[in-house]
Amino acid sequence: MTTSKDLIIKEKELEVKNGLEVFEKRFTKLIKEKKIKIEKLKEEARFKVNSQKKLEESKAIMEKIKIQKNTAKELKDCFYKPVYDFAQLIYKPIKELEDETKKIEDYHKAEQLNWLRKLQEEEYKKRKEIEEKLEREEITLEQAGNKLEKAESKVGAIKGVTTRKVVKIVDFAKVPDEYKIINMPAINEAVLKNGLDVPGTQIVEEKLISNM
Repeated sequence: MTTSKDLIIKEKELEVKNGLEVFEKRFTKLIKEKKIKIEKLKEEARFKVNSQKKLEESKAIMEKIKIQKNTAKELKDCFYKPVYDFAQLIYKPIKELEDETKKIEDYHKAEQLNWLRKLQEEEYKKRKEIEEKLEREEITLEQAGNKLEKAESKVGAIKGVTTRKVVKIVDFAKVPDEYKIINMPAINEAVLKNGLDVPGTQIVEEKLISNM
């Protein structure tokens, strides 16, 4: 359903588009005229300076060149500069909007991750508690499974949360010399892609908040 706000935006877009079309037509017309003059000047300038007369003609050509250079500057000031200034004028507030939006997004991603870490800690504690109860035979295997499923569902309920496997350095001293830099891309490829066992590392899962 089209709202009054949508109509206002459409009207503004149309105004800008129409203004740009008029601007473009004027610019194209003037450039075409100037190109014709330049082509004529190029034809006039096709001679060698080999006499006093030709020297005077060359000086006249230089005066015409000066006029054309001034014309180019006028066109730049008349068309390019306003467009550039306008682009800068609209870019700054748009960039500010983007930056402010990004700040809010980053803040809430951090908040979600903090909450997620808290849930993961609770899940870990709950898991240990369930395992201990299972060992003491205070609950059945089926009951343990149900409790674990409930604990894990809290983490999975957060929208936009994805899990990825990453390699974590747990013992730097055991890492082979070729990885000592440490070259994480090489380690990731060796472990995750090629299935190699790199001493001093282990595969862990980390949570990410995707763009929503």
